[in-house]
Amino acid sequence: MLLSLCGLLLFLDPSVLDWSAPGVALAIVLTLAAAALWGLGAVLYRARTWQASVLCQTLWQLLAAGITITIMAFVFESATPIVYSARLGMILLWNWIVPTALAVWAWSKVLNRLSASVAGQFLMSTPFVGIAASAWIFNENLSSEFVVSVILIAMGGIMVLINRSSNREPDNVDKVGN
Repeated sequence: MLLSLCGLLLFLDPSVLDWSAPGVALAIVLTLAAAALWGLGAVLYRARTWQASVLCQTLWQLLAAGITITIMAFVFESATPIVYSARLGMILLWNWIVPTALAVWAWSKVLNRLSASVAGQFLMSTPFVGIAASAWIFNENLSSEFVVSVILIAMGGIMVLINRSSNREPDNVDKVGN
């Protein structure tokens, strides 16, 4: 965990992130809060056996999130005019189905098969994949500090996974039946 923490601290270094840019500090706080809440949600999800299907769970999660986001959009973005178009409809439809519904469904399936801590080790790569993909799409260079921070975080995660698998008892049976 110490390696991952060092990688995170390196990633947050001002030579990697421009802290003077508007909104960066708030974005980092929100990102760390989202990660902590996602982890809490994973632990709570694994803490019980679910009677509802994964599809039903996904629907309810998206409905709750959709209501929350809609309220926040009206509060924080009410001054921004909305231009309704077929393009906007397609963008919304894509975002509802592929990155949102599919991701929530897949995450529920993963949590049915892995412990929350192991699943979380894989999930921590998400922001780095996003940054690397955007750098590739926009033909930008990634700093060496960014690359080292990714390597440190990945190494820390791998070490946790190796340690967990070597300490696992052979009789350990998953309590979730799916």
